[in-house]
Amino acid sequence: GQQKEELGEKLFFLLSQHAKEVSAATLREISPDVVSETVSRCFIGLDGFEGKSRFSTWVHRIALNECYRELRRRESDREVSIEDLSEPEIGSLTTSTRDNLGAVLEKVTEGLEGEEERLVELLADYPAVIQHAAKDYEPFFVVRYLLKIATAFNTFYQRKTADFKIIKIIVEGNEELTMARMSLVKAVQIVLKDGLNLLGIKAPEEM
Repeated sequence: GQQKEELGEKLFFLLSQHAKEVSAATLREISPDVVSETVSRCFIGLDGFEGKSRFSTWVHRIALNECYRELRRRESDREVSIEDLSEPEIGSLTTSTRDNLGAVLEKVTEGLEGEEERLVELLADYPAVIQHAAKDYEPFFVVRYLLKIATAFNTFYQRKTADFKIIKIIVEGNEELTMARMSLVKAVQIVLKDGLNLLGIKAPEEM
């Protein structure tokens, strides 16, 4: 029992050291999250190690994958403020967002009406709102715009028929209308997340 425990401690130390080296080389720092996740995944996957490669190579790959996950997490958490962006950067940002938003809105067909059309028109204004806010150094333009989007989406989502039944996003037997409404929801997500990020606010994954 004691021998097994000592072996486990030595393995833990070995894995930790290797993870620290990979983290330092990849991230230019030792990330505690990378180290702990690497050690954890190695212990969990130890029974599946078939010896087709060197043990150190296997650990290196796991540590490297954790480093990449950490980099992606940091990138997604990175806050961008309107006041910190130059006009060329604003132009690049709005072009990228406009292209992404445009690709989604292209899937919105003519089957939409009423509040749905109103929401599409508001979404299409997003790039212009960002440029206006950046040019005049008025982040409040974005705040006010996002509030309009949220209000319009809530109205769209809570709509009811004449007999007080909720109008569903997914319409059985009408794939085209279903896809149009789902694309509309996706477009709202893109705008709200991007707009909140510009204001330095991390958007929640779910409500």
